[in-house]
Amino acid sequence: MNKHFNIGHEPAEKALLAHFEASDLLGTPFPVYLENAVTEQRDPDTGSVTGYAIPNPDELNAIVALLRANNPIKLNGQEIRYLRRSLGWRAVRLAKELRIQPEVLSRYENDKNAIGEVYEQLLRAFVFISHKDVAPYIGFDIKDFLDLKVKCARNVSEKVAINLVRVETDEDDPHHHLKWRVAGLDAPAPRYAGGRC
Repeated sequence: MNKHFNIGHEPAEKALLAHFEASDLLGTPFPVYLENAVTEQRDPDTGSVTGYAIPNPDELNAIVALLRANNPIKLNGQEIRYLRRSLGWRAVRLAKELRIQPEVLSRYENDKNAIGEVYEQLLRAFVFISHKDVAPYIGFDIKDFLDLKVKCARNVSEKVAINLVRVETDEDDPHHHLKWRVAGLDAPAPRYAGGRC
């Protein structure tokens, strides 16, 4: 649930934005585009923007982490750090869970070394296990993550972007609330295929 706090006598004017790039608000190292989801707040006297509100930001961050973890493009250092933080883990904990030295994880997160295939697969599985219950309607299961064929290398020009649309759910839906769907898809997010290293 969103809470809005306005200082002053006049309430802020609010408008639902058709499109919004939310990576700064969500802290993602890649673009996240939201459709019909973000409310812009403006000062009624000056017309200047006073803030933005994203519904269910914790759920949204979990969905974004799940979608990135299920994309076969190799993780870069910033994305490794983002996924770790989405788990709520400090670097020492992730290093312990991966059974590597913290210095090795630091080299991965700072793009000094590429993360190994097994460690990347484990990180992606940790993201699934941690976030799967937040948005069960996304339609992933652990098999999606275990069967994912991560690309061996990443071209510098190969970009990751996530596009989500806010949708209202049916009253008969047991999870009746706001949901997200991947833009341009009517079905759950696709399973990706890729070559073995």
